[in-house]
Amino acid sequence: MKIIVAASKGYDLGSGSNCFPDVQDEWFAPFVCYAKLFDIVKWYPDGTFKPGKDVTIAEALKMWLEAFGADVD
Repeated sequence: MKIIVAASKGYDLGSGSNCFPDVQDEWFAPFVCYAKLFDIVKWYPDGTFKPGKDVTIAEALKMWLEAFGADVD
């Protein structure tokens, strides 16, 4: 998430935290919360982000395309 946000938006993130039940104030929270705010990432059906879960190629590609404004269905 850090790489995608930094490449698409830069580093003016603010201090985002607590945007998912499993994303509180960890080092990556500002990146994840920024991405959530701009609809780069979504959540799992249970409302969590699952930061410890491996990201699939399809998930990474979708996040990348969303970050750069591509039309993704």
